[in-house]
Amino acid sequence: KVLMRRKFYWGLAVLMILCLTALVLILQRERAGIRHRPFAMPPGTWTRPQVQIPADLEDPEVATAWKRLESISKNRHQWGNFSPRALALMEELTPVPSIYDHTEGEDCGEALIFVFDELCKLRDPRSAELLVSYQMDSGISGTSPDDALVAMGPAAVPVLVARLDDVSGEDLLHDPLYLLPKIVATHRSELGGIVEHIIIPKVEAIAAVVPKDTDGFAIDNKHFALKALEAIFQKPKEQSAR
Repeated sequence: KVLMRRKFYWGLAVLMILCLTALVLILQRERAGIRHRPFAMPPGTWTRPQVQIPADLEDPEVATAWKRLESISKNRHQWGNFSPRALALMEELTPVPSIYDHTEGEDCGEALIFVFDELCKLRDPRSAELLVSYQMDSGISGTSPDDALVAMGPAAVPVLVARLDDVSGEDLLHDPLYLLPKIVATHRSELGGIVEHIIIPKVEAIAAVVPKDTDGFAIDNKHFALKALEAIFQKPKEQSAR
């Protein structure tokens, strides 16, 4: 009886150890799942906006320029590496917080800054829309997204061009008007007719606006547009030296 009792207690002790071990493993797995869950989201929920080609384009050169812009948007792998990490970060940063959703003294998105900065450093061309949206719509901005968008080159042009459609002066257009000339300066040949038939006409339209009052951004946008045109029309250094 004593031997059987000892066997019983030993068996019970082993069973308890096994149960505790299984519980610890389950808890560790749950913690790991919680810690890595923001980076395991399926990429299919992020959709990239499509280039909206204007209808009834009569000039064949203009139509060719828009098709080139559309082609760039659909083939961004030519100007940067795609990263699975970037897709996860993009999911975590979506939706973009609005600058108007915050009150004075309230957290304005500091918790997202480190995630945003990591995405900028990856320079994945698919993140161009999100970076521009954060720059212009959320109040979270800086040199990192600017550097990333310039590094993306032509891949960033479709979203920057789309932002030039607003000539109302309700939004500040510093970002596209500052970044596009920098990209044009180094990628003019790759952009082709996009510069002449899309970018320049849109910037000229902003520069031609006559501000009705001083309340909006129209005056600032006009100034930025004039500077952008000056930079775009300036000859590259290697050409002017000849």
